[in-house]
Amino acid sequence: MQTTGNHIREYRAARDWSLQKLADACQTSKSQIDKLEKSQRRLTVEWMVRLAKPLGCDPRDLLLAPTLASAAHKNMQAANVEKPPETLPIRRLTHHEDDTFTLGEEIDRTPKPSFLVHTQDAYAVYVTGKAMAPMFRAGQLLFINPHKPPALESGVIVIEKKGHVYLKAFAGRTKKSLRLHAFQPEKTEILVKESDVKEIHTIVGTLDN
Repeated sequence: MQTTGNHIREYRAARDWSLQKLADACQTSKSQIDKLEKSQRRLTVEWMVRLAKPLGCDPRDLLLAPTLASAAHKNMQAANVEKPPETLPIRRLTHHEDDTFTLGEEIDRTPKPSFLVHTQDAYAVYVTGKAMAPMFRAGQLLFINPHKPPALESGVIVIEKKGHVYLKAFAGRTKKSLRLHAFQPEKTEILVKESDVKEIHTIVGTLDN
């Protein structure tokens, strides 16, 4: 359970990193990371940027409190400053016979949902194929946060270094592999070698057409 004033520990635990491993990645000491996690040292913007890169998240995702960007947005609203609605790209997701996908170029744009307003590099895809029904159905629009660590049984897009893409449910990790679930024609488990994985993106919302 997250009990400190930030999400550093949560993101570190999601990567199964020790304090020392994160400290090494940030070129600092284990005690400094410990103090930051426990809010015994102020989490400055400089520290947020420094920590976010190895943790694979947006710097603002480390905060529990409203971000400066959120405060600025409220100030704009109070001053009746009109701001055009934000959008995010819908990327092409091409289904292949072996139940993998290719994640391609932008094919359209869609309004950015409130839960992704401050997330960089967010995008959306349309579901193709039937392997994830009833969790995800063909034609649904999925919203993707590429920085959010996956929770058990959350939907994920796993991108391999060779370009193969999986749209599955996250089922955990073994010592060397990711465990993924598909649901059709029956629930099955798929193992993907960690060494083959380039990125894991979490599905954080859906929209039915």
